[in-house]
Amino acid sequence: MRKSNKAKKIMIVDDVPDIVDMVRHILQSKGYETMEAAGGKECLEKIREEQPDLILLDLMMKPMDGWQTLEAIKSEEELKSIPVTVLSVVLLTPEIIEGKPIDDIEGYILKPFSKEDLIGEIEEIFRRQEAITHVTDLLLEKVGRNDAEEYERMAKAFNRHSKLIGVLEESTKNELVKSESIENVKKSQKRMIKIAKGRMSEIKEKIETVVELY
Repeated sequence: MRKSNKAKKIMIVDDVPDIVDMVRHILQSKGYETMEAAGGKECLEKIREEQPDLILLDLMMKPMDGWQTLEAIKSEEELKSIPVTVLSVVLLTPEIIEGKPIDDIEGYILKPFSKEDLIGEIEEIFRRQEAITHVTDLLLEKVGRNDAEEYERMAKAFNRHSKLIGVLEESTKNELVKSESIENVKKSQKRMIKIAKGRMSEIKEKIETVVELY
């Protein structure tokens, strides 16, 4: 079911109270509602009761770190559609991302970050979602559920992979990062983008064909 146009609700997951307070203040000043959790376990408990529109997730938490929390969220059918953006002091490196569910994150914001960086990232995520929802609703109306759901999956994957390439490109600017390994990951992401983009185009053509008949 589509959510109403009420204020978006964003969950902040971080075990540093000062960070939570700062992010809460920034978000609320822009009209967002907030939820907070001091760790992965609390995050899961709360979002099972009330799902936010977005989760801002720290990685360096104990005993359940951010990657484990992300995997738990994406493993539950009722929760996996919630977008997750990482807030972290950790730069993405080949060692960090090995075996991690990097394909499941919508964005990656390095700490410390400015108010503008944070709000800009969030607004971009919501803009992308609204664009996908618009096309998906057209497909539901004019073509059918199967194509609509496939388009939605492909479009979300396209956005995640595109965003991740940008994050990895930022990482390669750091001389300590092994550029060759990062390049291999970027190539994999680009292959996924090509597949998703091709299938999205095929499905969108169905909308154009149907609309021309009316």
